[in-house]
Amino acid sequence: MSADFTLSDAAARFADLIATAHIVDVSLEAPLIVSPRLKACIHCGAAFLPRRQQRCCSRSCAALHRRQRPKSGCKPRTGGSRNDPLILRLLEYSPFERFSDGRWRFGTRAISGKVVARLIASGRAEIVGRRFLQLVEKRQ
Repeated sequence: MSADFTLSDAAARFADLIATAHIVDVSLEAPLIVSPRLKACIHCGAAFLPRRQQRCCSRSCAALHRRQRPKSGCKPRTGGSRNDPLILRLLEYSPFERFSDGRWRFGTRAISGKVVARLIASGRAEIVGRRFLQLVEKRQ
């Protein structure tokens, strides 16, 4: 059996007063303890518990804090390629062979037509007999 009861207005106000006083007393007696290890986020200032060298409270905050990379930061390379010395060393061992479909090969290694064109244009290699690419001898 359940008991149904209602408080009078005075009793309800008294109960609210006691309940509020109790909450106020508890909050004054036990303040929230703030950890001394908390750090402020360098972007938004929010407090967080850092891991290792963490400086921002979240990954999204860190992304917003990072400097934007310039769109045209890298200068385009002019001239040869990083692989040109390797290709020249291969040419020292043996000439490249051109196949009927226009591909260049050194054994089983494929050599692009752009590399061959660049070597010919710079004067470091020449086509001999329409089929082989070989080094140009240095004249002194």
